[in-house]
Amino acid sequence: MKVESGEWKMESGKWKMEKILARLILTNIKHKEKSKLSKKIGVIGSGVVGQVLANGFIKHGYEVMIGTGNASKHAELKEKTGGKAETGTFEETARFGEIIVLATKGTGAEAAIKSAGLSNLKGKTILDATNPIAENPPVNGVLSFFTSLDDSLMERLQNLLPKSTL
Repeated sequence: MKVESGEWKMESGKWKMEKILARLILTNIKHKEKSKLSKKIGVIGSGVVGQVLANGFIKHGYEVMIGTGNASKHAELKEKTGGKAETGTFEETARFGEIIVLATKGTGAEAAIKSAGLSNLKGKTILDATNPIAENPPVNGVLSFFTSLDDSLMERLQNLLPKSTL
């Protein structure tokens, strides 16, 4: 897939998203001057999405901490980021980051936010990379969601974090 501005390109089966991430951060933090932008990003979630996003931020000069609910993953995460990212719990990561990226499974997003500590996220900008995909397999190729037409995962997260910007 290639977009005219060249933000996405395929390379060895992996999507390169660094340019889009940088633009997303700049867009989401309009109220700060570019020279005063946060340089500390906390990524809550240590799966593939969290790792790719962390490496993209690192490439663009951000300090990054990846939070995981599994302490045995710390050494592996350090290795996958070339030793350039710090690792910690969800709570440590929420305290570290001036900007937070939520990159957990959708079904674990609310629990991860609570584990991070609501007070640690107060007043911070949170970028949400989760999807409300249910645990059950697709039916006739159609994914199911654990949310309804009357609420979304984002609404649930906003209700948990009324003093944060999502």
